[in-house]
Amino acid sequence: MSLEFFNLLNLVLRYTPTVPSEKGLVVRFAMIGVGPGRAIDESALAPERNSALQQEVAMLGATMERWKSVSMPRKSSPATCSAHVSS
Repeated sequence: MSLEFFNLLNLVLRYTPTVPSEKGLVVRFAMIGVGPGRAIDESALAPERNSALQQEVAMLGATMERWKSVSMPRKSSPATCSAHVSS
């Protein structure tokens, strides 16, 4: 995972309305260059900011890997759920 994650997030945010409860988060995201239609130019970032963002992306990647390793319950389909089996 790289800083390109933030550019993909910016693209998605163009098509996702902000709900009132997320306005504070949107302001915080804007401080690091994240927002609808924005772009992060890695070469233009100060070295400290680039390093901080790279660390955040690494932590996000690690979190996503942990999520993948957790066994999540799946919804039963009518064909496999005993409650739906007719006698």
